[in-house]
Amino acid sequence: MRGTDKPGGIGICEGFFNGSARPQHSRRIARKAKARRDRYGAWLKHLRKERKLTQQELAKRTAVPQTTLAYSEKTGKLTGRKVILRLAAALRVPVTKLLRP
Repeated sequence: MRGTDKPGGIGICEGFFNGSARPQHSRRIARKAKARRDRYGAWLKHLRKERKLTQQELAKRTAVPQTTLAYSEKTGKLTGRKVILRLAAALRVPVTKLLRP
């Protein structure tokens, strides 16, 4: 009866380690993306496809990792000013048009 308070019962340590001590509300609630960000990601993808570029080709032109470009298109978030300036130059658009949505 190691770790138990009563014969046949679950002890404090056993209940904790087998997961029964987990709270019932362990399910995470995801926050929805902002509509403006969604539009921006779609706009960035539109500009890229309009110039017939793949994410890989745009990544080479901008020296920005392809995964960062994919993240920006999916979420609409950019990581900094340098990325915005590089994207505008590679897509041959003014920064104001790039940030238009």
